[in-house]
Amino acid sequence: MLDNMEKDKIKRIYAAGKTRYILRHGMLNWGLSTGIIFRILSIISQRGFNISEIVAGIPTLSTLIAMLVFSVFGGVWGAFFWRWIEKEAIKLSQDTAKNKNHKKKK
Repeated sequence: MLDNMEKDKIKRIYAAGKTRYILRHGMLNWGLSTGIIFRILSIISQRGFNISEIVAGIPTLSTLIAMLVFSVFGGVWGAFFWRWIEKEAIKLSQDTAKNKNHKKKK
């Protein structure tokens, strides 16, 4: 069961729209950050834990490719979770409508 803060958050996210959610939460938040983390871990596994090597390895074509690939997967992730948000938002609006109708009858 969702508490009131979670319900309000779902309503806000749903009101902002599907495209914004997928871009912001899927592609930017999840995709880019995961791509950068993946690249840092790749550098560490190839060159060892050396800060100068990590810093030198970040601004490369490999990092750009990782960020793009993970952003695409982030879009898929965002679309998948949007379905859950949409389902919950519809359920919340139906519950709200039922409560209003129930109050009118009393």
